[in-house]
Amino acid sequence: LRHEIDQIDSQIIELVQIRGSLAARIARIKRKEKLPLITGSREKDVFGKYSRALGELGKTMAGALLFRSRQHSEADLKEDES
Repeated sequence: LRHEIDQIDSQIIELVQIRGSLAARIARIKRKEKLPLITGSREKDVFGKYSRALGELGKTMAGALLFRSRQHSEADLKEDES
């Protein structure tokens, strides 16, 4: 059972990394189009989806995912500037 949990944890980590890469791609597109990088309604939707599915834990997870995505996007944009 622990092995199964370890496999799930590895999948979650991989998905978070993929999500961050996609967020960075979206940030590059928004930057080219001169659009705001953060969309409040989108973040609200993400928080809502996670909190409906997981309650308070969902809010925490959504916050962590959005924070990580912003970090990924900012790092990617800094690389583009150099």
